[in-house]
Amino acid sequence: MSGFAHFFHDEFGFNVLMPDARGHGASEGTYIGFGWPERLDYLEWIDWAINKNGHETQIALFGISMGGATVMMTSGENLPENVKVAIEDCGYTSAYEELLYQFNRIFPGNNPSVIEKTSQLTKKRVGYTFEEASAFNQVRKSKTPTLFIHGEADSFVPFEMVYKVHDACASEKALYTVPDAGHSKSFDLNPDEYKRQVRTFMGKHMTIPG
Repeated sequence: MSGFAHFFHDEFGFNVLMPDARGHGASEGTYIGFGWPERLDYLEWIDWAINKNGHETQIALFGISMGGATVMMTSGENLPENVKVAIEDCGYTSAYEELLYQFNRIFPGNNPSVIEKTSQLTKKRVGYTFEEASAFNQVRKSKTPTLFIHGEADSFVPFEMVYKVHDACASEKALYTVPDAGHSKSFDLNPDEYKRQVRTFMGKHMTIPG
């Protein structure tokens, strides 16, 4: 994510906060939550940023893949007005649909009931099912303007998922898709247009430094 940190800092003059998700990097945690428990962590980071930088702070949420799903899941919570935009790149509709897609892709013709069994085990151990971990349901409640980005050649998080979350989103929204871009490769394939799309969207909803 360092390239995107430079992008937001160098292009917009933003301070960039890059917390490691649960179970990643220097963060604690013994499991990966697919964005659902992490959305609550984001709420705490948002409050931390406002308390540190003042109540005039403007915040843009950004994430790719699971980070994109986390951003969407966060957008459905009761966010402070300081959160001006959310930008998600190649996030999935829900943990369940993404895991089911991957299972069928890797084990074609096999019974996917293991996904449901694992989901119920997850409910017992950490308190939520894969179906509950739903970006789709969260964006339906969102009041945060959201830019949806997805590569049209994405075979890891299927391209059609972006239309589901975009169409379900209750807030102001925009859609940017990139022909021939694979998973998380939209910026690499066309960085100038990617930057233009992000700048245009952000410029409609927040004050950009410089």
